[in-house]
Amino acid sequence: MIAAGTLISIVGALVADGIWDGLAALLLLVMSLYVLAAGLRLPEHERRLQRP
Repeated sequence: MIAAGTLISIVGALVADGIWDGLAALLLLVMSLYVLAAGLRLPEHERRLQRP
């Protein structure tokens, strides 16, 4: 879902003009903020690499 939203926003920004450029940039911002928020929500012990 994150990859699809990012792809749509990048292609939309390249192809469309006018208001669509702003909407594509907004979608890319929303996807980036979602990934950042999801990463910050994880507890510290789940972020570390687990070694065998």
